[in-house]
Amino acid sequence: MLEYLDSCGQFWIANRGKLAEWTVLVRAGLKPDFGSNLGY
Repeated sequence: MLEYLDSCGQFWIANRGKLAEWTVLVRAGLKPDFGSNLGY
């Protein structure tokens, strides 16, 4: 999952800090709430 989020950072410039937030959650063993971002 962390590798995937890192890859997304290569092209998703306007992520409004979501990638960093989700990375912290995954590293803490938690499941991020992707919310409406799943609909893209």
